[in-house]
Amino acid sequence: MARETDIENFSQGYDAEILHIVEEGADATASLPDSFSVRIRISGVGFRDLVLTYAYIFEVVEPDDIILPQRDHVDDSTPPYGEVPAAPDSEAPAVCVIDSGIQEGHVFLQTAIATDESHCFLPGLPPDQVSDLVAPSGHGTRVAGAVLYGEAIQPQAKHLFWVQNARVLDENARMPLDLYPPEAVRAVIRRYAEGPRETRIFNQSINASAGCRLNRMSAWAAEIDLLSEKYDILFIQSAGNLPFRGPTTQPGIHDHLLAGRDYPAYLLEKSARIANPGQSLQALTVGSVAYGDLQTDSWKTFATQKGAPSAFSRTGPSLWNVIKPEVVEYGGDDVRSHEGTDVNTGAQIVGACPELIRSTAFPPGPAFNREVSGTSYAAPKVTRIAAILNLLLPDQPALLYRALIIQSARWPDWAEAKIDRIRALPPGEDDATKQALMIEVSDLIRSIGYGIPDEARASTNTDYRVTAITDDAVAIHAGECHIYQIPIPEQLRAQGQEFDVRVDVCLSWVAQPRRTRRKLRRYLSTWVDWKSSKLGEGLKDFCARALKHPEEAAEGITGSVLPWTLHKNPDHGFIREAKSNSGTVQKDWAVVKSNTLPDHFCIAVVGHEGWSKDPDSRARYALAVTFEVLGQELPIYEDLKVALEALEAESGLEVETEVEVEVQE
Repeated sequence: MARETDIENFSQGYDAEILHIVEEGADATASLPDSFSVRIRISGVGFRDLVLTYAYIFEVVEPDDIILPQRDHVDDSTPPYGEVPAAPDSEAPAVCVIDSGIQEGHVFLQTAIATDESHCFLPGLPPDQVSDLVAPSGHGTRVAGAVLYGEAIQPQAKHLFWVQNARVLDENARMPLDLYPPEAVRAVIRRYAEGPRETRIFNQSINASAGCRLNRMSAWAAEIDLLSEKYDILFIQSAGNLPFRGPTTQPGIHDHLLAGRDYPAYLLEKSARIANPGQSLQALTVGSVAYGDLQTDSWKTFATQKGAPSAFSRTGPSLWNVIKPEVVEYGGDDVRSHEGTDVNTGAQIVGACPELIRSTAFPPGPAFNREVSGTSYAAPKVTRIAAILNLLLPDQPALLYRALIIQSARWPDWAEAKIDRIRALPPGEDDATKQALMIEVSDLIRSIGYGIPDEARASTNTDYRVTAITDDAVAIHAGECHIYQIPIPEQLRAQGQEFDVRVDVCLSWVAQPRRTRRKLRRYLSTWVDWKSSKLGEGLKDFCARALKHPEEAAEGITGSVLPWTLHKNPDHGFIREAKSNSGTVQKDWAVVKSNTLPDHFCIAVVGHEGWSKDPDSRARYALAVTFEVLGQELPIYEDLKVALEALEAESGLEVETEVEVEVQE
């Protein structure tokens, strides 16, 4: 408080205007704020004196230019409206859309909008000014439609969940300077997470116009991390879009092409980095992929394969080399001329843009069409999956929703085939080919993260695929180790059989952030990672290794490490320069032969000390483990269920085998 007073007194001496003061960490429940942010309008002399004389400043940045790149192309065709879906059940979950407002009377949206809960957060406007006024066909309206309908606008008998309208952008698709982004997101979360519906899913398809800075977490992103720790919420955030043209320091697509940087190479440039606040550790950041190779006489899409990165989608890695975006969805593509560098919207080619609801307020037009593209419209498709998980698993933590979405993600077949080729190469053979493929897949993970999520994989088991989950959020302190045991049915491990089994592990966790910290493992109060048992390693030996008691392990038994795709060491695994344990969501996957699996597959979740020295400091996590027989040669669901029940009877523990397949020892 004394330092806030210092800044206020200093400002008065230079006739400066303090627009906002926001305490970092003011919402934390277990610690006091360690910093505060000030948005100030000040003369050049005053600014210079403040920076040079006030010792406690740790960062000075210009305000982000928060604007939505619009790729609109007006289409006057009018497809049939179809039937109006019925309203969701009164107790159905809600999704809050933080955007430019929504055309709430739209025929395809009106019955799902919680109109009594809509709110305008723009300074100087009445709270009920919540309409989407972005010309020519809206932005928040399209986002809300993608949340409700997903990939295609199809007739629905009834909406599954509610949409809440939180307007933070003006009619120019900008956030005004007198609305400070961290303050805005805090106000939105407080209103809806603490409201009657206790909203847990939030979609924000809004980004700064430039890539995020890499020196420390921004105030906007840190606020998302802080609120995610305090409330049980999941924030789905767009990765941001590259413009057609930009300044020298932030070149657009056209600028890259003129400079000789072709697609997709320019997506790996520093200027194409994830845009603020997409670097938030707790936000589930979503990039965009294209529908494939489409052409006309004059134009062609940038992408040459379905599921390839969109020409405009920003890429990782993010701050502290964290994998961002974590997932991608179909957000469309831009197009280029056959001759070279001319760039235009994807609306020039039928099928290059996603099918989206559009505002019909001005100018009048169709209720939906395929005329715009962007990561803005990829993110809400992932939000829809989160909302469905919220509907199916209402008592489970939002951390689990994030884990299940990322667990369900897969690379497109053409990209997955590159990893399969690496796996198939014998050690030491054709090393040049292997290195080239590793570079390709390392570049891909920067663009498409863990891949495209799937609603069915995220929400259901099958005869051939089983996902094990922890029940409720589990708390862990620094220095603790939680061990989970999954029995592998003998039928699956039979020596006479040799099926390909894919094993996926995803750990999703949260802890208290402190923005003043410059390193990943000091930014959070407690940090968490996981380790798995080896092939051929028994339960006792794994426990001894996980708990660092090697004297208790059997002599001569070491086992082989699963062929993880990422691995903790960036020099191992099939994808180099990326680690499986970076960030607060940690996924890895491996393909093994069924007859090499151990009789019990074990996971150890380990807590480590971060910035907090408090022995009561803890992190919360959710864990998901998936086994899938890729060729569907052998059903495993019933056998795994029987094995769990047998283990439950043996250990005397109670396990809800229909929803979780783990036993904590």
